[in-house]
Amino acid sequence: MPLGGSCEFPGRKITNPMRQFAVFKANISIMIEYDDKQMETANTLGETDAKLPREKLESDGLASLSDTVLIKLMLGICNDNARNLTLINEVSRALSQNESLDRIFADLKAVRGIKTAKASGIIAGFELFRRKHMTKNRIKSPSDCHRILEAYEEETQEHFIMIALNAANEATSVNVISIGLANQTLIHPREVFSKAIEARAISIIIAHNHPTGDVHPSKADIDTTKTLQKAGRIIGIKVIDHIIFGRGNYYSFAEHNTVDFN
Repeated sequence: MPLGGSCEFPGRKITNPMRQFAVFKANISIMIEYDDKQMETANTLGETDAKLPREKLESDGLASLSDTVLIKLMLGICNDNARNLTLINEVSRALSQNESLDRIFADLKAVRGIKTAKASGIIAGFELFRRKHMTKNRIKSPSDCHRILEAYEEETQEHFIMIALNAANEATSVNVISIGLANQTLIHPREVFSKAIEARAISIIIAHNHPTGDVHPSKADIDTTKTLQKAGRIIGIKVIDHIIFGRGNYYSFAEHNTVDFN
């Protein structure tokens, strides 16, 4: 506002330059004070929302956090507006796919609101964890395998799982191939070995949980094992064991010589 001009207010005009300047300063002070209060309120709300998941993580540990809260922490999201909830759901969907990390990376980049830099950070974290932890899971016995599978102990539906192994018998990936209804699941060799090929597996261990806790194999379990063995011989990826587990117990086909794995 030029000092040599006039200042318009409802019902009157101020023409004195010094008076104009005083009014101008007063209005600027009011605007700054209002903006500071608005920013303080916004920051307080944002910090409260952001701290809750972090405080819960520190006090209760990772296991206490829902998938939604974990994704909010990963993305740095502080509030639950509609746009953020949509973003969280789409990221959750991308991470839930039984795909290679390269494929998940592509899926994350396709999510609106996730730029390449953010997707790169997420996928790099997964890959680093895999290298530092998964590749150290050398399978020397069925109990080693069961330790990896314990994460699925409490599932109420039957999960059919393929563990990919490298030449040193180290687990390089754990893949959920199928989720069945109650006590049955449909398995096709194509689904199992496509994942094994993606993981560049030398051999694989197949496994599934029995939600009832009865880990003894059924005839269908034995037939499925033999079918996958035959497919593995053709492809050149050996099936070395089939583990049935549930409620703290497990049954190893190789340990009990249920089928011939040679």
